[in-house]
Amino acid sequence: MSSTDEDIVRRTQVKASFALMLEKAKLAAVEGSVRDQFESELRELTAAEKDSKELRSAKRDLLFETIIEETQLPFPVGPTPAEGEPAVKDSMTRQYLKRASETVYKDLVRKKIAVEKRRPDGRTEEEIRPIWCEVGVSPRTHGSAVFTRGQTQIMSLLTLGTAKEGQKIDDLSREQQRRFMHHYNFPP
Repeated sequence: MSSTDEDIVRRTQVKASFALMLEKAKLAAVEGSVRDQFESELRELTAAEKDSKELRSAKRDLLFETIIEETQLPFPVGPTPAEGEPAVKDSMTRQYLKRASETVYKDLVRKKIAVEKRRPDGRTEEEIRPIWCEVGVSPRTHGSAVFTRGQTQIMSLLTLGTAKEGQKIDDLSREQQRRFMHHYNFPP
């Protein structure tokens, strides 16, 4: 590489590191504002132990939208509004606010588990959900089982075959053949 190429690479690396530092600083400022203005509401959300998982998720999404709309930031965002009009947050600021809200919420949940020894659904750290299993549920496969714990439920099926019947996987590096695969879907 010539010295010019090396200079370009070095300058690009410096610009990228400055951009990363700026992004971290912005995210820290946004996170501080979210924590200052909405920590009590987020903490209250972590205390909703009797609510179902779906209801807690819906409440969290609503609160995150409220946070995105109502958070007052210590720096200007978006285009300058006309006199008398409210400031409009641009999409990048909205993304920062969402990431900051998620970070603060996760931090509060982790502290609740570590300090208060309570999980979001109200269980203690030693308490486990009941387990139910049954094998041989499908007679036409070589193996099958159903497993249920809390709201998680799976059904696993196994069929054996020869090496020629393996699934061919074609990726960028090379074509390969898998003789065993366990495929599962997990709902959102």
